[in-house]
Amino acid sequence: MKVSKKKIFILLGFLVTIGTSYVYLFRNKTTLINIKNIPITAASYVIIDPLSIANDIKSHYIKNPNELLEFFEKIGAKKIDQEIEIEQKLVPLKINFFEPFCIYQDTLINAIGYNFSLYENKDIIPWVSNYYNYNSDTLINNIKLSLYDSNKVVIYSDKHQIRAFYIEQPNSKSLQLLSKALLNSKTQKSKFQNVDALKFYKEKKAAITYNYTLKHNNKFKPFLNNIYGTIETQETKYIFNSKLNFDNPILKKSPINYLKRAKNNLFSFSANLNNTFIELLKTVGIKPLSFYEKYCNGEVLLAVSNFKNLNTIPGSNINEILNCIDFEITLGIRNKVDLLNFSKDLNLFKRKVHKFFSLTDSLKYDYLKTNNQLTILNFEKEIQEKQKTSSPLNLKIDFEKIILLENQDFFFKIIKSALKRVNFEALKIETLEISDRNINLFGEITTIDTSQHVLFSPLFDR
Repeated sequence: MKVSKKKIFILLGFLVTIGTSYVYLFRNKTTLINIKNIPITAASYVIIDPLSIANDIKSHYIKNPNELLEFFEKIGAKKIDQEIEIEQKLVPLKINFFEPFCIYQDTLINAIGYNFSLYENKDIIPWVSNYYNYNSDTLINNIKLSLYDSNKVVIYSDKHQIRAFYIEQPNSKSLQLLSKALLNSKTQKSKFQNVDALKFYKEKKAAITYNYTLKHNNKFKPFLNNIYGTIETQETKYIFNSKLNFDNPILKKSPINYLKRAKNNLFSFSANLNNTFIELLKTVGIKPLSFYEKYCNGEVLLAVSNFKNLNTIPGSNINEILNCIDFEITLGIRNKVDLLNFSKDLNLFKRKVHKFFSLTDSLKYDYLKTNNQLTILNFEKEIQEKQKTSSPLNLKIDFEKIILLENQDFFFKIIKSALKRVNFEALKIETLEISDRNINLFGEITTIDTSQHVLFSPLFDR
């Protein structure tokens, strides 16, 4: 679900207030009204549970009280008689954090919807007016809608609930459809609930629950149907659990064979791909080289061990990107190949790669028949280790090693500064299970400085 900067204006306000409005956490019981009002036509949605996040933050700050004081100082809070006073402008909306809030894509009216709860609904209109030009209020099917920005932003208020919409291409029909959907959810709530979303949330009870279903006209649709899962915050880490549903899975069920690789990679990705992957590449407009189709068994390893030539910002051209890294690509080769033909085809493959990429450093090729692997790299590999992957797909980005690099290039210094502030140590993703049409992924992001909460690390100078 592609969401522009404008579309997340409400979400940004929520995230700012999560750590600063604890007083409202203890007023009401949860009704889950915002989840119940996700329309049945919304196949893609994100549900955020502020209580889960707030409890995690509270637990962390009890252990690290000094960081809490520093956080309040950063956001402009003042300490008065041993109590913290938050500037009113920082908390413009009195949000009910007992109620999860939701973002979803409503395919019926082609809009991004937001459901959240306030204690005082009258606050929403002046707040939205700070960001969008007010047009008018209109009454359609006895539903009052407040319209902004040429009817692209629509606000509906019902008791203590706010339902906001960002409509891509507003017209009279879209407003009619919207008012009917709101009326239906108001008068026949049990019938028009998104039962799947409610059930999924109740089962997981995670900080963030998400589901993304691909549209029928998406290029990936013939292969990938939908992605759903959860994200948990645990003080010093994010934990991801995702399930991908495929019509035709692109991964084999077994891990890749033993591969020789350089130690201390900054980035590494390995996968055991089946023939469906080739069809996927063709679908998105990438034609695999005949050498790959003829000789490779689907095992692939990509690794980056260094950054270089970053005195200027590289463009999006693949050649510019490859000139800024020391990389290696290892391809698994089938067990039985005709060595004479293989040698001829490999020379042709080298010429095609050389013609396609204009690289500063010449590429080196190393074919090991005993290991059935072909390695392509653009640097002198010093140390190798034999290592078996634990699953058919593995990804690791070592942010801490990137920060420790002694690269003096101008642009790299900017990258290092940003990474230090974010405080990430490493990102790891791997497959837990592959069934006939499902792939379960597990991932986590860990932090370098465990005295700082993962959500608020960017607010602190490092």
